[in-house]
Amino acid sequence: MGGVTVSPNPELSAEDFFVKTVTAEDVRHGLETSDKLVVIDTAAKKVYEDCHIIGAINIPLEDLNEGVEGIGRDTPIILYCATNKCPRSTKAAQLLKQRGYVDVAVYQGGMRDWYNLQHPYDGPADRPYLKSKAK
Repeated sequence: MGGVTVSPNPELSAEDFFVKTVTAEDVRHGLETSDKLVVIDTAAKKVYEDCHIIGAINIPLEDLNEGVEGIGRDTPIILYCATNKCPRSTKAAQLLKQRGYVDVAVYQGGMRDWYNLQHPYDGPADRPYLKSKAK
């Protein structure tokens, strides 16, 4: 299993840790208009299999290093997790920026927000967190 080790880079600045956020509408629009956009669900495999944004790939945070091999550093990437309380997508975005990925954003609402907005998804959507309201 892969890890999330990132070699220290003395040339990193505060900008390397800033993570842009996007809305559900931004994600939907990106999926409809860009053939280059990569949407990554950072949740565990079981959570991803239960419900995920159509077109998203699953790269759990702990598998990030191996999972992004083959994705160009200038490829637009949107990461998300289960809910707005999940830190995995933000952590993954920071790690990607530290590795030199330049067009990285986080959909903070996560799968629960996407589901509650009734956007298209794949999976049975049986997990209780989907039906609860964001706090």
